Amino acid sequence: MTDQNRARNVQAQRRATTPAADFTIRFYQAGDEGLINAFYNDPSQRPGAGVCGVPARTNSEWIWEFASHNQDSGIPYSLAFDQERLVGIQGFLPIQLIHDGRVELSEKSEDTLVSPEYRGKGLLDQMYRMLFERALQRGVVVQWGFTSTAVKPLIRSGFKSLGKVDFYRLNLSARAVAASILRHTSPGLPRAEAFANAVLRFPQIIRSSGVSLIRRFFPRPMPPGMEVVELTKLDEVCDQFSARFSRAYPGISVHFSGSYLHWRCFKNPYFRYRVYAANHGGEMVGLAVFKIDDRSRMGIVSALAAIPTETQGASIVLNALLETGLRVFARHGCRSAVAWCFWSHAFSNLVRDSLKKVGFFNFAADTDFMVRAVTSNDPSYLNPNNWFICEIMSER
Repeated sequence: MTDQNRARNVQAQRRATTPAADFTIRFYQAGDEGLINAFYNDPSQRPGAGVCGVPARTNSEWIWEFASHNQDSGIPYSLAFDQERLVGIQGFLPIQLIHDGRVELSEKSEDTLVSPEYRGKGLLDQMYRMLFERALQRGVVVQWGFTSTAVKPLIRSGFKSLGKVDFYRLNLSARAVAASILRHTSPGLPRAEAFANAVLRFPQIIRSSGVSLIRRFFPRPMPPGMEVVELTKLDEVCDQFSARFSRAYPGISVHFSGSYLHWRCFKNPYFRYRVYAANHGGEMVGLAVFKIDDRSRMGIVSALAAIPTETQGASIVLNALLETGLRVFARHGCRSAVAWCFWSHAFSNLVRDSLKKVGFFNFAADTDFMVRAVTSNDPSYLNPNNWFICEIMSER
């Protein structure tokens, strides 16, 4: 964690809030999804809801995300009311992590939203307090999430910012190249500054676009004995591979179990997913998940994992999977592709190199990775270099 991140954490923890004594805060109850979505889809509450072309979230989509795989021990989702009016929501998704070979229960923060006129009144703190108590009862080890707008309230509630994520982009069309040159910087920059930055980035964008074009039409030969196949069934083979990946690259990552991938990919109501395995000598040595956003015509590298074979390094497996992904994105009409990469986990460094080899380039981003230990005092959770996650895993 950098000195700048430590200072932000301390400042946010010291910030006082007005107690939310006059509000009712409770857990989700069956049938609340309609009320939640009416709040979530209201542009006056969440400006992103008014973006052109973004459909309103449906009740079935909410149930898939928060309830379909979370029935046994209650849904970790809280609602805040001012009398009968819903003024705040906060949820968590239970996600298994694999930490140095151990499978552990975590929760990912989602749906952090408080009405603008009720912010600063401690509502989010109280919603979190209820959810933290339930997390202890459920045996959750750590909670985590990504945000560009709620860093201070999350820190105030006990989360730590481990820094910004690295964002990578790949252009698959002339239109995407032009967009990258003209609009590759963060929104809000003065036009002259944005143009100057675009000029500086021009050679990198053109080079990376050329590399991606070459790799799509002239892929490297598949290493001897290796094949990349699409998975239509996700079972215990994925669980076994995830365990082997964790042993090969110790640290903290999402557990790529068959049940998790089946829920996240095959049952997903938002996007189309394609899941691929790299096999060598009859054994699974790599996994890739590619997400297709038809609305924005964008491909997302949602998961990557690879282990060395007896004759090839993990980077060779990664390259084969990523070149497969380029062809998948092109077949689905994607104009561009994106990927995320975090800090200096041993496997993250391999992923960065492989992304660059197929044409991805680093892109400005402003998203913090937030972590809060629940039942564990293990300091490794607060070291960003112990984490490997390939995507922020948000469906909207």
